[in-house]
Amino acid sequence: MAKRFSARKVSLVDRLPVRFFRPVIDPEDVFGSLNAYMDDLDLWVREELRLPERKDWDSHHNKTDELRKEIGIDIAEWIRIGMTA
Repeated sequence: MAKRFSARKVSLVDRLPVRFFRPVIDPEDVFGSLNAYMDDLDLWVREELRLPERKDWDSHHNKTDELRKEIGIDIAEWIRIGMTA
């Protein structure tokens, strides 16, 4: 008997690697660590959704920002933690 697969789509959050849930905030380079995290997340999103490469170094895909917010990574909180560490 053939195995049946669910027709339900798996969300990006369900496929997201663990490293994105536990970001490393470097108090010596708060903005550098934030940029590295966002670049890594953006690259992962683009690979998962098969999107073209970024043309601008500072523009992330809208889905990247949506996903970051969905998993609770707040940029203001990142900066606050980094500045108080």
